[in-house]
Amino acid sequence: MAFEPKDITLLWKYASDSCTVEEKLYVEEKLRTDLEFTKKWKLIQQLNSPELKEKSEVEISVDTKTSTAQTTK
Repeated sequence: MAFEPKDITLLWKYASDSCTVEEKLYVEEKLRTDLEFTKKWKLIQQLNSPELKEKSEVEISVDTKTSTAQTTK
């Protein structure tokens, strides 16, 4: 079975508990029968995990003196 773009939208709605009863039944049936769908669901669950949400954005600072010294060696 091909993974439809609408399915990813439904999974996000399902994750946020904002889908209709029909959508919920559809998602639950797909989770039981479709391995690709289940893989996408697990990925969405990881993205929605509290640990991931608590992490702040990574700051990248570039030390130009060190970078220049390393490239000239």
